Amino acid sequence: MKIRRGIQFILDRVFPVFCIECKKEGQWICADCVEKNISGRCKRLENISPFLFEHIYLMEYDEKTLLGKAIRTLKYEYIEEMEIVFESFIKKTIPKKLDYDIIVPVPLHKKRYAERGFNQVDIITKVLNKHTGISVNNVLKRTRATKQQARLTKEERLQNMDNSFTCTNKLEVSSILLVDDVYTTGATIDACIKAITKSGNIRRIGCFTLAKG
Repeated sequence: MKIRRGIQFILDRVFPVFCIECKKEGQWICADCVEKNISGRCKRLENISPFLFEHIYLMEYDEKTLLGKAIRTLKYEYIEEMEIVFESFIKKTIPKKLDYDIIVPVPLHKKRYAERGFNQVDIITKVLNKHTGISVNNVLKRTRATKQQARLTKEERLQNMDNSFTCTNKLEVSSILLVDDVYTTGATIDACIKAITKSGNIRRIGCFTLAKG
């Protein structure tokens, strides 16, 4: 522990970090900026499709907002310290009781995971699990590497995600909450739902994302 703190002390001196919002030195996100930018209530859309019962999210995606900057910094610059932003927003805006049996994160393909070193959705899932107490089941698996969705049209996204997930175990629950970082066209969530509905008598599927694009 002392060695780790010593290394971090040296890194902070050689490569200082600055708040992505106010540029104050010392932290990637300062507590003042988090507090000033938290909205008071999450967004909820119901009956999205015959299979997706509910979509819970924090905001419309906007890279100019603190949350938007944090999502992009985590996803493309691999700065895991953005977790503090997600935890603060989730604690202040998401009800502690959500009516789902399990939380299921959207997985990365093993090739993309090796490149990044972590799955940003796992970080979001950990925070949501801690806040709600709903257990996590990593039952989904990516069956093939796909192109990055952000670079594709809506039609291309649907084709890109088709048959890209499988469910590794039969699910003995009636409701699940899928977790991803951003919901844009819904292609990723739809592909997950297709895999899940083949693996159990799931009556209710919702999804949680930080933002809706």
